Amino acid sequence: MPGGPPAGPGPTHRPGGDGQVSAVPGTRLATTLESLISDLFAAGLQLQVVLQDIDGTTEPARRLRAALVRIDTTISGLRMAERDLMRVERLHSSAAASIDIAQAEGILAERLQIPIADAAAALAEYARLHGRHPVETARGVIDGTIDLSGEPS
Repeated sequence: MPGGPPAGPGPTHRPGGDGQVSAVPGTRLATTLESLISDLFAAGLQLQVVLQDIDGTTEPARRLRAALVRIDTTISGLRMAERDLMRVERLHSSAAASIDIAQAEGILAERLQIPIADAAAALAEYARLHGRHPVETARGVIDGTIDLSGEPS
């Protein structure tokens, strides 16, 4: 673009450094948000180029500037939605992990006839001794691939 970037209102937010907007991978909504942000950003840049080529005092120019402001506002709103989605995904993942650990502790307490606190300690100790993540160990207890009945507590 000759003379540098277009002046005036327009998209002020850029996609991530690799040209993609970061989002939670694998979710349909995240992919849709990525696409919308990228498309709106590209449309805003095109409108800025058109705005440079027309007389800035005309009614069409005023409408283009207003459209650029709306695009910028929409991009900001979509980015906030994207951040919220990422937070919800993290919270969901964390809650699921906590539920799995609690369920595995309950299974162990019942199988080994020990208090929940002792089952939690046995689960944590098994994970530590075998170099596993506690959630991975808990899921193994739940699906039956890990048996702690013979393990010292």
